[in-house]
Amino acid sequence: MITEIIFKHRNKIKLCGLLLIVFSAHIIKPRDRVLTWDVFGYYLYLPAQFIHHDPYLEDGNWIQSVFETYNPSSTFYQVSQSEKHRVIKYTSGVAILVSPFFFIAHLLALPSGFPADGFSRPYEFILTLGGLFWALTGLIFLYKVLRNYFNISTSTLLLLLILLGTNYYQLNIYEGSLLSHNFLFSLYAILVYYTIKWHHSQKISYAVLMGISFGFITLIRPSEIIVILVPLLWTIHDKPSLYDKLHLLKRNYTHVLVFMIVSFVVLIPQMLYWRSATGSYFYHSYTDPSVGFELLSPHIFKFLFSFRKGWFLYTPIMFLAVIGFILMYRKNKSAIYAILIFTILNIYIIASWSLWHYAGGSFSSRSIVPSYVLLALPLGYLYQWISSRNRIIHLLFNFVLISLVSLNLFQTWQFQNGILNRERMTREYYFRIFGKTRVSEEDKKLLLVARSATPDEPRFNGNEYESRVIHFNSFMLSNTDQDSLAVNYFKLDSTRKFTPAFKMRFKDLTHKDHAYIMATAEIFIPDNFTGELPMLVMAFHYENKPYQYRTKSLSQLDVMQNDWNTFTMTYLTPEVRTKKDELGVYFWYRGNNYAYIRDLTITLFEPI
Repeated sequence: MITEIIFKHRNKIKLCGLLLIVFSAHIIKPRDRVLTWDVFGYYLYLPAQFIHHDPYLEDGNWIQSVFETYNPSSTFYQVSQSEKHRVIKYTSGVAILVSPFFFIAHLLALPSGFPADGFSRPYEFILTLGGLFWALTGLIFLYKVLRNYFNISTSTLLLLLILLGTNYYQLNIYEGSLLSHNFLFSLYAILVYYTIKWHHSQKISYAVLMGISFGFITLIRPSEIIVILVPLLWTIHDKPSLYDKLHLLKRNYTHVLVFMIVSFVVLIPQMLYWRSATGSYFYHSYTDPSVGFELLSPHIFKFLFSFRKGWFLYTPIMFLAVIGFILMYRKNKSAIYAILIFTILNIYIIASWSLWHYAGGSFSSRSIVPSYVLLALPLGYLYQWISSRNRIIHLLFNFVLISLVSLNLFQTWQFQNGILNRERMTREYYFRIFGKTRVSEEDKKLLLVARSATPDEPRFNGNEYESRVIHFNSFMLSNTDQDSLAVNYFKLDSTRKFTPAFKMRFKDLTHKDHAYIMATAEIFIPDNFTGELPMLVMAFHYENKPYQYRTKSLSQLDVMQNDWNTFTMTYLTPEVRTKKDELGVYFWYRGNNYAYIRDLTITLFEPI
């Protein structure tokens, strides 16, 4: 009897066993420091509200204590400042979904001998289990989606290909399962499953579950709102099917209203938070001028094929899914337009983010992971078609799949061990380290320039760069002071706090991916000078808003009064948002005494 049951359900047993083996790594060897960087921002709502009773983060003491004790990130970039209060930059969807696990951890922290501060080990461990719960939920619902179109064997294989053959593996196994993309993947699977169910049998409960899943998708990442195209376009493939869909929606208009109301209700807590914190029900928290959507100049080719973090290059199995659209058109027209139109628009939006290669901690492009739920279908139709060919073709395709899965697992290992660099990959470096288990210092010279998130002055090897002076200013025409100290200089005092700024667009500075800017000037400091010394400012500007803002002033210990002091500052150009962004270089004086500036020389160093 037991043997018959095992034989009957052998595929499901194999699947469950593999999933448990894969995810058991989190339990056997839990990942350290999971509540960091972006995850820290997603999660911050819970400890701020329920432990510290400080939703607007006005009490700096507990925040400082968290940073000193747990070091969640190098800066507190997870918040923005409105006119009224500090505001958590990320929306609250992930926090709500993991809140049951947060409360369990909070109850267990003190009895376990750990601080009940929201960040100690019990919180990290139990919240990771919460992420795994959502990951397994997503995989189960994906399997249920696949079973609507494929047999057990094909559905199981497709699930394993998504799990082991894509960056979904790295995202959940190594990144701790608490990044928003894991939750979005699961919610996509739930939404698609109940979209299929509702179109087969119109039940109000299906509409409610679709509304909840869509609401949370939008709450976690507002740009994912385009997933509404999936239930909206499902079953539409020609004019008659369009009319049929319109009649279906009209007959079930109450379901449509329920869907809309439920989706809106999910968003209400976030809107109330924004209203309380900013005075408005809607708030754009991404105020950093260095990044944003550039919808008129998307980086589509780079996003797909770049050696830096190109999706098809580092997750090539998904290229097969794109090919599978051809087979899906023949086999399942009712779903293809919904998936295809969504996929095209989704890639366009993701590639329009100016920092398209963002997230150094994640392998390949994590932003597109949720859509694997949909792309599993064309991949399945491709496999199904290949399986119907002759045995040799089928065996060859299976070999390709095994090779791609092996490549994904090996490159994931390379990525986690620093062989595949997280942010600085180039074509030359990729082929130099392909298949390698170690990397030399000579190999690393092929990487892109190393940029630092800290304001420390960069150092570089001048022998690897060619230089040219791009600006010299003696300030002859700016001098209105009659002092005989010098012929050409600019006087800074309480009435003139800024020197004239040198400005140049990035595209006019260089055609390379980066350059170093060296500014040299002489500064005269009079006797009995007190207060702050003049500082040199370098920054890039997007629509007159500065970013990569760096300053430097003379050292109080080294300054020579009543004499000219030579001053030098070096600046590495950032990842500019657009090629039209403008470099600005100028001196700024905030004191009430006076000082003189002369002979400002700006030199550009471009890689040879």
